Amino acid sequence: MQRLPIGRLKIDRSFITDLLGDARDACIVNAVVNLGRALGLQVIAECVETEAQRQFLLRSGCHDFQEFLFAPALVATDFGALLPPPADHRAVALHRHRAGEGHDFPAAASGD
Repeated sequence: MQRLPIGRLKIDRSFITDLLGDARDACIVNAVVNLGRALGLQVIAECVETEAQRQFLLRSGCHDFQEFLFAPALVATDFGALLPPPADHRAVALHRHRAGEGHDFPAAASGD
């Protein structure tokens, strides 16, 4: 596995669905998370639909989730509508005033 060109492991929904009711599923999930972390891979859990599942995964060391606990599947335009507007990255010129002098000195300026 360490020789494969992968950066992520995804835990299949079949292990997550009954995670809290089946000790074997919980054991497999813990093993996959530990394996992924040991290999330096991102581990993503699929089909996380309850807060209890999310809490179990967090305690196991999995911090990336998919499914309806967060949002239903969305088309790209609907997803984009949920994002905040882009920040204006233009810097504003700042000036400071030296005490006793009547001059403004630029402290920072725009890179534009």
